[in-house]
Amino acid sequence: MQNAARSLAVFDKNGDRKITPSEMPGAIVIAFIHGSGDYSGPPIPVLPGEERSAPQQAKRRVAPTWFTRMDRNNDGDLSPAEFLGTPAQFAEFDADHDGLIDAAEARVASDRGP
Repeated sequence: MQNAARSLAVFDKNGDRKITPSEMPGAIVIAFIHGSGDYSGPPIPVLPGEERSAPQQAKRRVAPTWFTRMDRNNDGDLSPAEFLGTPAQFAEFDADHDGLIDAAEARVASDRGP
């Protein structure tokens, strides 16, 4: 919430500090995620129609929605910086202890439930 105005300012094409319908892309999705509150990374805009390579698209189709939404760089893995849960949850989900959560590990975590 603290960065919302700054994140949306990129759509203010004429600098009048107002965003008109003509300045908006096709759609904007705003998500509120309950997490640990210690995320200090930059806001990452996700716009409809983003280009992704075929392997990235395939990985994203088999991964849980929460995983694909956290995967800000679309590389098919979650790093600790991308993960919005607690460090203990990250360690639990990272079954092979390689410092990343992949789609398969995310599916196992989702199948186990909360």
